[in-house]
Amino acid sequence: MWKKVLREYFSFSRKERRGVWFLMILLFLLLCYRIIQHNFYNKENLLSYQIIIKNEIQKVDNLKQKKKWYQQKNKLINNRKLYFNYVQEQDLIDIGISKENARLLLQKKNDGIKVYTEEDLTQLNIQDSSVLTKLKERLTFFPSKKYFQNNFNKSQALPSNVKININLADSNSLEQLKGIGMGTAKRIVKYRDRLGGFISLEQLKEVWGMDSALYERLLKQVYTDATIHKLNINYADVSDLAKHPYIGYSMAKLIVNYRLQHGKYYELKDLYNIHVMNEKIFIKIEPYISTTDD
Repeated sequence: MWKKVLREYFSFSRKERRGVWFLMILLFLLLCYRIIQHNFYNKENLLSYQIIIKNEIQKVDNLKQKKKWYQQKNKLINNRKLYFNYVQEQDLIDIGISKENARLLLQKKNDGIKVYTEEDLTQLNIQDSSVLTKLKERLTFFPSKKYFQNNFNKSQALPSNVKININLADSNSLEQLKGIGMGTAKRIVKYRDRLGGFISLEQLKEVWGMDSALYERLLKQVYTDATIHKLNINYADVSDLAKHPYIGYSMAKLIVNYRLQHGKYYELKDLYNIHVMNEKIFIKIEPYISTTDD
C-alpha cells in the first residue's frame, strides 16, 4: 500500500524528469555565476584600491620632490651674487620685489643709472622703503668705483649726434648706447646673426624684450645698411635654413625636399612651386636667400 502511495505521488514521467534536471543545471549555473561575480568584484575592488593608493603615494612623492626643488632653488637664489648693473627682471622678483617695481627699476637701469655702492641707490629714487631694504640686503656692491673706473669710462654713452651701424656693431658697442643693457645688446646681436642682418630698423621690434620706448630710443642712435648674409638655397641643408627666423623647420624641409626632387633652383621665384609658398612669405625671405654664391 505505501509503495503504491509513494509511487503515485513521487513518480515522474520522462518529460518531468528532464524538466527537473534542467532546473537543477540552471540553478547550478546561477550559483557558479554568483561565486565568479563575487570573486571578480572583490578582485576589481582590490585593484582599484591599489591604484588609488599608488596614485596617492605618487602625489606625496611629487610634493616631496617639488618641495626639495623649491628649497634648492631658494638656496641658490639666496647664495648667488646680484649686481644691479647686470640684474634681470626675474632676479628682482626672486628676491621678493613685485613685478611692477622690478620693471620700474629695470627701466632706470636701462636709462643708464649705475649702482656701485649703497649710496648709489639714492639715484633710483625708490619711494618704497621695503624695496630699498631688500636691495640693500640682497645686492652685492662693488668695493669701489675707482676699481672699475677704466671699464666705466669705456661704457659711457656715445654722444647723441653719433650713430652706429646696427649690422656691424658688436654687443660691447651696443652697450654704449643710451638705455641698452648687456642683455638687450646680446639679444640684438644674436637675432641679427640668425637673421643675416637688418634690412630695416623696423625689424628691431622682432627682438625679444624690445618695447616701443626702447625701440624709439634706438632709432635715434643706430642705422642700417645692405650688409646682409644670404643663404644659398641650392646648397643649404635643412638645419641651416631652419635657423633663420623667417623660414623655420617646416619651410626649410619643403625647400630642400623640392630641390632634391626637381633639381636646383634657377631663380628665387621657383620657390612659388612649393604649395605653401605665398607672396607674404616670399617677400620676407627674398632678401636673405639666393641661388648663386654671389
